[in-house]
Amino acid sequence: MVALTPEGVLYGNPPRSAHAPERDDFLAWMRATESLAGSGSLTSFNETLAVLQARPAVAEGKFALVISDAEEAGVYERVAGDWQKVAGLPAIFTESLAAVRAEAARDLAQAYAAAANASRQEAAEIVGFDPTLYLRKTGGTLTGDLSFGANGLGVGEVTGTYGSIQSKGTKGGWSGFSAAGKAVLMARDDDENFGIYDDGNDKWVIRCTENGPARLHYDGVTKLETRSNGALVHGELLSNDAIGANRAVGNWLATKAEAEAGINGDQIMTPLRTAECIAANQAVRARVNFDGTGTPTIRDAHNVTSITDNSQGNYTVNFATPIPTADYSIFASGGMGASSARLFFVDQDARSASSNRILVTDTVGNATDVSYISVIVVG
Repeated sequence: MVALTPEGVLYGNPPRSAHAPERDDFLAWMRATESLAGSGSLTSFNETLAVLQARPAVAEGKFALVISDAEEAGVYERVAGDWQKVAGLPAIFTESLAAVRAEAARDLAQAYAAAANASRQEAAEIVGFDPTLYLRKTGGTLTGDLSFGANGLGVGEVTGTYGSIQSKGTKGGWSGFSAAGKAVLMARDDDENFGIYDDGNDKWVIRCTENGPARLHYDGVTKLETRSNGALVHGELLSNDAIGANRAVGNWLATKAEAEAGINGDQIMTPLRTAECIAANQAVRARVNFDGTGTPTIRDAHNVTSITDNSQGNYTVNFATPIPTADYSIFASGGMGASSARLFFVDQDARSASSNRILVTDTVGNATDVSYISVIVVG
């Protein structure tokens, strides 16, 4: 319960400047006061019990009211020189909790109503939106056509100090920015193209198609294409760092004929082509240094796979890669020491592209094994 004092009736509880007393409440409160006063028994209205007790010379049997928010509030009777509470305050002098809540709900409803009214005003402003006024409020300037259509926002041209924004709000249209009289546009879907377009030079800078590769252009010429299976460079491929690849294919690699001829300086050599070039152009086709005593043992060799021991002083040199020319030359030499002279012969009857036979004898023609034999094939 909240005590309904005269101040509460007139100014509200709590007091507020916007409070307007209800005439019915004010009338009921005055009638109750009139009734109590007319009985001749009501002596005073008091804010607290202490104030009531401080009143002097009150006759026995008189009544008084204590109107406050404390438990002491109520109707008091003068008995044996003291004040005794005989009843609570009449209902007219109190505000119920329901009344307080109702008033709070009313205030909240008024706040909601004010917010709704503000939103309604904002909605009305949006319906009649003037972009030029809005931009003026924020410090900008808008010129040109601004419109909304089925395909989105379309801007004819919006210009400023440093350039302009241009857009066409239709399917297959374009949008972009321009500076110094040159527009860089985005997307032209009518041709299934999209990317960056230099309208000043009427050329694509970056172009992508729905079913084709993405291309990077310079001065109207394609320089780079990216595809699902890699990238294609139109022109020189330059790098300041390492270029890595698992394998290399293409007409920029040297063929076997180009590698062997050694006359094209624009192709790249693979390890296989390099080996073919060396094999085709080096003077020494094969060489070997081996020990002919016992089972022949190769000390060092090139293009020689093995030495076959045919018999005493009789060896076959086997080539890893056949000698390409039939008229190659073969030389053999060696010995067992300064005092042991030997003669070395090449058996032309056993000559082939894949092997050749070497014969060794002493000075009187006896076949003999020697520990140091060197063979060289050129052609």
